[in-house]
Amino acid sequence: MARRAAAPAPLTAHHDCEFREVLDRVGDKWSLLVIAMLEQRPTARARFSELKRSIPGISQRMLTATLRSLAARGASCHFGFDKH
Repeated sequence: MARRAAAPAPLTAHHDCEFREVLDRVGDKWSLLVIAMLEQRPTARARFSELKRSIPGISQRMLTATLRSLAARGASCHFGFDKH
């Protein structure tokens, strides 16, 4: 006779709210990828152009919007900008 797997503990409303808050902060298409690329440079300041090159398919406009959104939501982001 097959054994039934134990059911996971149900999430409480408190846990659900915390989970939703995290998803609200990083749940869009680009945020997690941007965070992952920034995480690879923990000591060096990421230059905008380097960050853009490291994320295939992201436009300059979308990267700018994503970085602004992360900063507005409390992510600690510091960026160097290329001088043209």
